[in-house]
Amino acid sequence: MCGIEDLKRALHTECAICCFGILALSVAIVYFLYYIIKDLYISSTIPTLKIDVTEAEKNDDLKSVLFKREEHTDKDIVPCYDPSTMQFLGNLPAMSTAEVKSIIQKSKVAAQEWRKSSFSARRKLLRILLKFIIENQETICRVSARDSGKPIIEAVVGEVVVTCEKIHWLINEGEKHLKPDERSAGIMAFYKKARVEYHPVGVIGAIVPFNYPFHNVLNPLTAALFSGNSIVIKVSEHASWSTGYYGRFIRAALAAAGAPANLVQF
Repeated sequence: MCGIEDLKRALHTECAICCFGILALSVAIVYFLYYIIKDLYISSTIPTLKIDVTEAEKNDDLKSVLFKREEHTDKDIVPCYDPSTMQFLGNLPAMSTAEVKSIIQKSKVAAQEWRKSSFSARRKLLRILLKFIIENQETICRVSARDSGKPIIEAVVGEVVVTCEKIHWLINEGEKHLKPDERSAGIMAFYKKARVEYHPVGVIGAIVPFNYPFHNVLNPLTAALFSGNSIVIKVSEHASWSTGYYGRFIRAALAAAGAPANLVQF
């Protein structure tokens, strides 16, 4: 009889373990399907940006005159060329002090509006940017490589991949790190509470180098926008041409997200 009772208890325990395992697996499947369906739904609501692309931005083989430094001595223009081929890409106007002050003032106005935006609205903007980057990474890499003289593969790994990862992190983790943070007031002030709050500061200024034209623009830009600020970016005179393309899709993303038009300035 003892053997039969032991067998019954063993079977009962085994059945309980099996039921628990099935329940745990069912919960895991439900959560997995929930996140899959959620991601699919969110992806379906993200607009696709359509922007104009110039011949120099979309063609691998560029036919252009060679850049000659002695022909470009005007201090009011910024000459642009491909350092790897010395092909001339065009001239950009150098901003005056008055023009710089004007765009900063416009950025201040945009910042006052954007600081009131919800984290949901900010995530929407980043998702629009992320979708565009993924769908147009070939053009982004070509533009970056042409402006800086780097190989395409370096633009893929050093610019697109790291930028996408940064945006993905901000979408998933950014809000958590910007919420009020409870802190200890110390043993001598045990009867008090302390916390750190994070508020937008207004206009962020970013002076970025030439070596990673795309990532060096998007890295401070995404952080500034997600934290509720506007940003004015001063790119290197050695990598200015690419801002034409970047500026077009950034402005299109701002419009698609319903964000202020002057939130990002170059």
